[in-house]
Amino acid sequence: MVQEETWGKPKPGIEEFFELNGQVIREFASNHNLKIEKYYHNIDGWHLVFQHPNGGACYIEVSKGDEQHVLIFSDWWVDDYGTSERYDKHTDPFECSIDKEALSNTLENLFQEVISWTKDDLSSLGKSFQPLQKKEVKADLKKHPVPKQQKIALIACLTAKKYFIALI
Repeated sequence: MVQEETWGKPKPGIEEFFELNGQVIREFASNHNLKIEKYYHNIDGWHLVFQHPNGGACYIEVSKGDEQHVLIFSDWWVDDYGTSERYDKHTDPFECSIDKEALSNTLENLFQEVISWTKDDLSSLGKSFQPLQKKEVKADLKKHPVPKQQKIALIACLTAKKYFIALI
């Protein structure tokens, strides 16, 4: 079951568009343990949010384009709580057909690209939150799920470590 949260009120026609085309997005989110945030900051789309394997938070945004396309982009950010500085990497928005196979493949390819990014790929956005907001920013991050692939890697790492310790 996919966790979904609605944040804002979309423009007329947007909910209907996602009712018709949202199943592929929901299946993708479910397969990767991603949370769907609908209409965050009143955008005409959905954010698929998760924790990045190298720290910080990510989302893939899918928003309505024309009747046959969606616009997709992604963003990853990492906060330095000591300096209140935010680091970011994102893709430029691009169009994708609402064809189920095309959309599914595009989401998968983008997800794999995003989780392969490293901290060397990040750029500073400067000070992005006040020191008093640190607690809220940290709490927000914990609301983002760990993607299934990251959980598998963690289990494999822990298993290998236990095995290594057992050999010593």
